[in-house]
Amino acid sequence: MGRPRGNRREDQEGGAERWNRGRRDDGGRQDRGGRGDVGDQDGDQRRDRGWRRDDGNLSRGGDRGRRDDGNMSRGGDRGRRERQQPDRNGGRNGDGVRTLSRSVSEAPEDGAPARVGKPDEGDEAGRSDVEEAGDEEGRGRRRQQAASRSLLHSHREEPELPATHHHRSKDKKKKGERFNKREWVLDEENDAELAEMDALKRMQEEKAARVRAKAAAEARKAREALEKDVYIPGNISVAQLADKFGVKVMHLQRKMVELGMGEDVRGAAFLLNVDDATSLALEYNLNPIIDSDRGYNIYPEPEDDPSKSPLRPPVVTIMGHVDHGKTTLLDALRHTSVAAGEAGGITQHIGAFSVPLSSLQKDADSDSTITFLDTPGHAAFTGMRARGASVTDLVVLVVAADDGVMPQTKEVINLVQKEGDNVGLVVAINKCDKPQIDVAKVKAGLGAEGIILEEDGGDVPSVRVSGLARLGLDDLVETLATLAEVRDLRAREDGKAEGWVLESNVDKGLGTVATVLVTRGTLRDGAPIVAGNTWARVRTMTDSAGNPVGEAGPGTPVSVTGWRDVPIAGDQLLEAPSEAKAKSCIDNRLRDQQRKQLAEDAEVINIRRQEDRLRLEAERVEVKAAKEAGVSVQQALHNARRAAAEAADSGRKELRLIIKADVSGTVEAVVGSLSAIGNKEAGVKIVHTGVGNVTESDVMLGDAADGTVIGFNVVCPRAIQSAASDAGVPVITDGVIYRLIDNVRARVAALLPPRIETRVIGEATVSMIFPIKSGRKVVKNIAGCKIMNGTIAKADKVRVLRDREVVFEGLMDTLKHMKKDVLEMRKGTECGVALEGFDDIREGDQIVTFQTFEVARELN
Repeated sequence: MGRPRGNRREDQEGGAERWNRGRRDDGGRQDRGGRGDVGDQDGDQRRDRGWRRDDGNLSRGGDRGRRDDGNMSRGGDRGRRERQQPDRNGGRNGDGVRTLSRSVSEAPEDGAPARVGKPDEGDEAGRSDVEEAGDEEGRGRRRQQAASRSLLHSHREEPELPATHHHRSKDKKKKGERFNKREWVLDEENDAELAEMDALKRMQEEKAARVRAKAAAEARKAREALEKDVYIPGNISVAQLADKFGVKVMHLQRKMVELGMGEDVRGAAFLLNVDDATSLALEYNLNPIIDSDRGYNIYPEPEDDPSKSPLRPPVVTIMGHVDHGKTTLLDALRHTSVAAGEAGGITQHIGAFSVPLSSLQKDADSDSTITFLDTPGHAAFTGMRARGASVTDLVVLVVAADDGVMPQTKEVINLVQKEGDNVGLVVAINKCDKPQIDVAKVKAGLGAEGIILEEDGGDVPSVRVSGLARLGLDDLVETLATLAEVRDLRAREDGKAEGWVLESNVDKGLGTVATVLVTRGTLRDGAPIVAGNTWARVRTMTDSAGNPVGEAGPGTPVSVTGWRDVPIAGDQLLEAPSEAKAKSCIDNRLRDQQRKQLAEDAEVINIRRQEDRLRLEAERVEVKAAKEAGVSVQQALHNARRAAAEAADSGRKELRLIIKADVSGTVEAVVGSLSAIGNKEAGVKIVHTGVGNVTESDVMLGDAADGTVIGFNVVCPRAIQSAASDAGVPVITDGVIYRLIDNVRARVAALLPPRIETRVIGEATVSMIFPIKSGRKVVKNIAGCKIMNGTIAKADKVRVLRDREVVFEGLMDTLKHMKKDVLEMRKGTECGVALEGFDDIREGDQIVTFQTFEVARELN
């Protein structure tokens, strides 16, 4: 009976040791020599780990400090330190050698658990001295003490002795210290890895920065080289050289005086030799290249002595606000009915025609004529009005007597005032046949703009007319003839022709047709001419009535065919010495334009590279902040790129347009009107413009650019419409400018991000917090709420307010009434609310549920 009893006590001792000390029996047995032989594979595995407990002690150096036999290994720092001093208790092993560790062997018999490790101050066995390996009496006494403790612990509900409790707390503290130390080591390794990644990223960024800097330097060098090159074709006038330098004639003349070239060269027509032109180019930091071919261009000839030139017909432009009767007045002057055929009842082109004075005045010279220009009054045609004012001699400002001074009326006054004495002004107060007119209001409005009529003591003549009733026309013509005579309008008729392009369009049978106004010289059939970046050999010329003419003198508007490309309204027309010279001139102009475009492209590239650099810098800052906050680098990069994408999405939205119109002048007007639509959030971007009907290439361009095709006064054939529909390209055609503008405005407004409106649905107050635990850990907080207003629905969005500050905004995870899941709760009831991703809910917080709605915005 003694043997089994002894076994039970030993088992109880082993159980007490495992309960009180949280240690696992790894099967080690203590022999007489004080060495514990491993009898358990788990013990080997536990000892192979870095920081571990083998028999109740922590290894002191990982694998180097591992305990293989119940004692501290001789490897590792601690092992070395303990090897240098004997055991403080002077213990020896079975061979008579002093032990090198402070651990104690406590299980002399088979089946008893091996107790090894540092003696614990709270344990009696731990406080006992280390005995000699062969001392049987000491070992028996320790067995009896351990067995009595185990028996005592087995009869208690809470088997925790004060000493054991103290020992476990101490063990936990030591374990925590070891774990923290290990965590610190791992953090160091992680920091080293992150530092290596950061260094690699910095190297990549520096390399990319060097590549960008090199590319930018090369682009800048190329741009500067392109900008500095200037081709000088031998002798050149001051005005021509100023045009090549891109400076004003006055500035160039001042520079010439500074260089001591003399006062006699201040005229714009003065010819400079190659040396002087080269010196001036160097003064402007330009690179002069003497090349007669590449530097060749065509310029207007110097002004003639007016007294030696014959009289020419006056050019009169009819201007004013929309629907004030300008075209009706012109119809009355030339006995036609153009106004009835205008789309929408408004003029949308510049009309140019000559009217013989003999048809207006009985005693007028049969050869005398007046050239009239009819400009649009709609706000979209500002460019046309400005162009009309720049080529005209006299302006007839038409003001409706029943409407007074309007916005476009003021615009015309400003244009005339800018021209100064170069343009004369006549005010025609129209619609005087109507019963309800207010001439005094018209005069007051004109006076507010600085226009004082002659009848009121000013210097601006005025005539009261009615185009519809044909009243006051004789007075208007007489006033115009008198002003033309006073201004003594003259121009040379011989020499090369000069003029201005008023309109251009593509005719199906004639090709490209341009309406030009000759200002000097005589334009003849077959003459080589240039305008802008295109040239022509005159094939045919027709007057305003459609009759073919062989030549056109100063002040005569004609339609010219034979153009290689569509000239732009407002380009200056110049006659070339020969067709070869015309081609050379256009080639050089196109080359200069390409050089300027390359410079602009380089600037765009630099801007984009700057944006990329800023984006990389933002990513670097995000990564640095993530490291400091302990967030993953990948998540930080994802956040930075998402923010950059959101910033790009939040940029200005654009409606890309491909614009086609019947004539180049209206193309300009449509571009000007549509480009002004938009604000900082959305607007219009013109991708391409052209003259003529909508073609398949326009649809293909719209598909590639994700754009919309706009056709003004042109036709889109059915086949093209079908192709556009298949490609998903919108095509808008209209013949009235304001309807077209309204259509595009609505499409731009649709690009605006909608306005988000919020509607509060319910309000609740948190009265109690119910923590949901898993073991001892709180996994979620449930807010016990009382609904104060409205309805709390699970599907609604939620805000949490604390001291009137929003601390959370998101979604609801669960909504319960008692223990039942519900979808909504109404005012006066109580419920439990759990929020998605937010557990910092507190008593006294307010929960507000709301819904958001998208509202379409209007374009301001």
